[in-house]
Amino acid sequence: MDSSAQFPGVVYQLRSGFSSRRVGDKVFILAADGAMHILENSAAVALWDQILARDKGPFVSEDLGATLTSSFDVDPETAAADSREFLEKLCVLGILGRDP
Repeated sequence: MDSSAQFPGVVYQLRSGFSSRRVGDKVFILAADGAMHILENSAAVALWDQILARDKGPFVSEDLGATLTSSFDVDPETAAADSREFLEKLCVLGILGRDP
């Protein structure tokens, strides 16, 4: 079972201690543990921009799904699943936290 099915309606929030920089069409994220992560996919970059626009406030994955449907040729169900998967990866990397 993928993480998108396991975490519906979960509240996410950026953790402190990271920095990010955009270089061209990529985003470089330096995590608190010193690990560097690169977002090269245009959908991932669009989602990251929406996360930053929340000004470190809490959000749910459904808040970001509209970003994918409005910017890419993707149906709402796929957009929701893809955004949840992306957010869960950021949780594993320690960039986001979640409240079940």
